[in-house]
Amino acid sequence: MPITILTEDDAVVDALKNSAPDGVRVSVRYPSPPSGRMTRAAPGIIVTIEFIRDRAINIGEGVFAAWLYDVIKGKAADIFHRGEHVVPEEPPIRRMVQEEFDFLKSDKSDEDDDAS
Repeated sequence: MPITILTEDDAVVDALKNSAPDGVRVSVRYPSPPSGRMTRAAPGIIVTIEFIRDRAINIGEGVFAAWLYDVIKGKAADIFHRGEHVVPEEPPIRRMVQEEFDFLKSDKSDEDDDAS
């Protein structure tokens, strides 16, 4: 399940793209303004963070949570996960990441059971 970050701060976007841990895929979308012309100045940059399942479990949720919190702390950014707004503070981010990693681990063990 992807984590979505909405921001208008290019520095947040660059930090997420350039410092993502191995096993994390960061994609960026600049929405089209009402005029229909695509520009980097369009408000509301959408950053989607997805885990590459086979490699993400090796990251460790603490490392990922610390990275994400460090990038967004004090910045203008909204985090959404599973349709819910996540407060951009360390404990809620850590809980969100823990839930995501628990899901990845259970999904991985279901896949391993299917291979048996």
